Amino acid sequence: MGKNGQIKTLKNPKGGGRPKTEIDLTQLTNLCRLSPTYAEIATFFCCSEETIQRKIVSDEAFLTAYKKGINDGKLHLRRLQIQTATGREPRLFKDNDGNAVLNAKGRPILIEGEPPNPTMQIWLGKQLLGQVDRQEVTGKDGGPIEQRTSLSIDATTLASAFAILRDAGGVRVAVPGQPEPSLDPLHPA
Repeated sequence: MGKNGQIKTLKNPKGGGRPKTEIDLTQLTNLCRLSPTYAEIATFFCCSEETIQRKIVSDEAFLTAYKKGINDGKLHLRRLQIQTATGREPRLFKDNDGNAVLNAKGRPILIEGEPPNPTMQIWLGKQLLGQVDRQEVTGKDGGPIEQRTSLSIDATTLASAFAILRDAGGVRVAVPGQPEPSLDPLHPA
């Protein structure tokens, strides 16, 4: 940036085309701590998105500043998440010289603490430690679950069920040991 916040442009050494836009790498690093999109970076530096994409591919110093900013932002966010997960103790409010600041009654001013956040602890465990929610279902005494595919029913109950179905209106039900029922509901067997 030039004086008064103006962007510096450099003359093209070949003589033709647009002048090159010079981007301050310190500003780029600071901006990238916020994880901006290419479009947002381009808007900030008053250039095209294509210029940003081209510089990331072709300019090693630009790419280094970009990556440093992105990684610094991620590290800061992680630090805040860990603080939220572990909580913070109350502490004294201090001035630039490290002295406790007093209120109008002469008492030190406390900055409130924050209790640990179990939800954040669980989330960080999943993200950073690979922990997962697992629900295991087991059978009796921790063994496998017993699966049954048969149905036990006595002959009297079975005969009653078949009679109900047969009486429901022409449903054909074959009962072992008995003659084949008629399909005609008006002339049952």
